[in-house]
Amino acid sequence: MSNASNSPGLPPSVQVLQTASAYVLSACLGVAARLCIADLLAAGSRTAADLAAATGASGDALYRALRALTCAAIFTENEDGTFCNSELSETLRSDHPQSVRAMTAFLCDEMHWKCYAETLYSVQTGKPSFDHVYGMPPFQYMAQNPELAKSFDDAMASNSSRDADAVAAAFECAPGDVVADIGGGNGRFLSSLLRAHPGVQAVLFDLPYAIAHARTAGLVPQDRCRMVEGDFFQAVCPDATIYTMKHIIHDWSDPQAITILRNCANVMRPGSKLRIVELMMPPRNVPGFAKVLDIEMLLLAGGRERTTEEYGALMRAAGLRMTRVIPTHSPLAIFEGERES
Repeated sequence: MSNASNSPGLPPSVQVLQTASAYVLSACLGVAARLCIADLLAAGSRTAADLAAATGASGDALYRALRALTCAAIFTENEDGTFCNSELSETLRSDHPQSVRAMTAFLCDEMHWKCYAETLYSVQTGKPSFDHVYGMPPFQYMAQNPELAKSFDDAMASNSSRDADAVAAAFECAPGDVVADIGGGNGRFLSSLLRAHPGVQAVLFDLPYAIAHARTAGLVPQDRCRMVEGDFFQAVCPDATIYTMKHIIHDWSDPQAITILRNCANVMRPGSKLRIVELMMPPRNVPGFAKVLDIEMLLLAGGRERTTEEYGALMRAAGLRMTRVIPTHSPLAIFEGERES
């Protein structure tokens, strides 16, 4: 296993086995993220024994895990046997502006391993393996398990930080607009949006536990943003000129997504905008993260990544029409809609 990704120059059987064994590196990567190894290497090279002493790990076992990760260019082993950060592992540092440490730890946690062990169940039934394993949907489970909820929120905040500024820059607003972020989590995206558009006011709308986290995080200015508790399956806040959802609609099945969008349509005034912020699905046979994340949606949330046409169909079913797709300097696109007249 010379690399985590397939190498076209290798025999097809070897490429297949690389993919089959990719979970080995995922497991080691999750350990490195949880032990904050990249943070410990921020000041320079250290031995595995030194890192093990700092983290309570076995020196030999940690050495072997870090050595395995060098196959994917995550960490570098020096001639003297010490390890240092690579360009890739720098993004595992907690203080990196594009940090993916929290998201990596979340994607490689025990919950994911259990759900992905039941991938066959989801493929055979079309149902989320999460519900099969844990006996309830993920958001209901997280409401009862604060530790997992915090891990999820930290992961989503980390993920949002990587593209929030790019989306905010592409987000056309006028002075006096009120932007309601439906399911806005801890407010990371709204904080970027309000910095980019000084004349805008905002509403952060989410479930009570998420609003509590947002108040603790303190990312959005209180004088420009109201925080409203609610359930978007029941209703959403009125009186906004722009309703937006970032990484929300992909969590849900088509009927559920239509319910959410219809609740937005019900309170939208003439001229109000709806903006869905999601990954753009690449064409057939073109690689793209959306095609991989789609399996996460199948197994955990029961949702899906969608094409532009599929987002348009959801809007029509909810009494909206898609007006345009706005690109951003990130993998995300903004799918804009208005109420049908």
